[in-house]
Amino acid sequence: MIKVYESGAAFVEENSAVLDRHPLQCGFFYLDAQYMDCTDKRNYVLRATEGEKTLLCMRPLPYNMMLLGDCELVGELVGYLSGAGYELDSVFCDERIGKVFCDYMSREKHIEYYEALAMDYMESATVYAPSNPEVERAAEDDIAELTELMNLFGEECGLEERSTEEDIQRNLDRFRILRRDDSIVAMAALAPDTDRAMHISNVYTRPAYRGQNLASRLVNAGKNEILAKGFIADLNVDQRNPVTNYLYRKLGFERIFAQGQYRIALVESERLRIYPLSDSAMEQLITEEESEEMKLAYGEMLSACKANPRDRVFAAAWVMERKEDGVIVGDLCFKGLGADGAVEIGYGTYEPYQNRGYMTEAVRAMTAWALAQGCVKRVEAETEPDNTASQRVLEKSGFVPAGIIGEEGPRFVWRG
Repeated sequence: MIKVYESGAAFVEENSAVLDRHPLQCGFFYLDAQYMDCTDKRNYVLRATEGEKTLLCMRPLPYNMMLLGDCELVGELVGYLSGAGYELDSVFCDERIGKVFCDYMSREKHIEYYEALAMDYMESATVYAPSNPEVERAAEDDIAELTELMNLFGEECGLEERSTEEDIQRNLDRFRILRRDDSIVAMAALAPDTDRAMHISNVYTRPAYRGQNLASRLVNAGKNEILAKGFIADLNVDQRNPVTNYLYRKLGFERIFAQGQYRIALVESERLRIYPLSDSAMEQLITEEESEEMKLAYGEMLSACKANPRDRVFAAAWVMERKEDGVIVGDLCFKGLGADGAVEIGYGTYEPYQNRGYMTEAVRAMTAWALAQGCVKRVEAETEPDNTASQRVLEKSGFVPAGIIGEEGPRFVWRG
């Protein structure tokens, strides 16, 4: 059974017992509910129940939809949302629910989602070392610099939201900073989380100052401040960042559970919708493909998708669908995500649709999408030496020769 609430207050009043059964994950629900005076099909709060099972759903604009509770009800809840015309985009939840959600959307709705951010939730209740005296509170004069740093942090993490000076002004008392040469070179923020914990977030160091333990000093000082107030310190760390994971464990933090942000795998350009094929669609593609060479290539892609489902969007075949009539005009792929954050883009336009600029349009859009993901640091490509058409596509899309000859031919790298 689905229940829709007209306000966040009504939702909390009726579901506080359910929320409190998840004390480590309910903080955002309590925090955002107080700002939801009314709801609609973009800004909503719902509950699915079946017997003793409950799944809660909240989408507080402009943030992600959040799911909390029993994953067995994901299909019923999401089926209701999509059938009733509710707006669905990014989802934030624990890994268990996230996997069920992605599988349901792929199987039932033929929409591919991917885990854009995979976070370990960590806690600490012990003092590791005294606070560094260089750590200080941010002041009014720091707002512009903090806004810049917050947006650099968001770009590196692949976050969709942008910060404004008004956002920083409202939360200025939360920021702790380190300076060098009269400039802020590292920051962190402290915020209430639950009645037992305070959260450390937005830990960021300018690239030129990394390797100097500045993040460690900020996090340690923030943790000590939180512990002195009688709270436990908690934080989220990207699972793809083993260095930061090690740093936090060294400061006394322990992993409690994992959660993630799941986004629709869809790239749109002026004339095209570009999206990855599901495993089942790739299996059908292999069956129907006449070229043995392409069968082998698609088979390798499918094997990579199944071997590493978290990063399947960087292994799957993507198709280019023309918006005006739904015709598939070509396909692309990324050939996997390298340990150094590099991806290699591959592409091909089907013969009837060549020389219309589709591929240049698609490569530009896909490159921009890839670089917006926090895990991608570099986009490369290789072409056969005599494939001048492919080389023109790369050059028009912002790629330049890297001075390296790869397996297929000259290597190009995106420079913008």
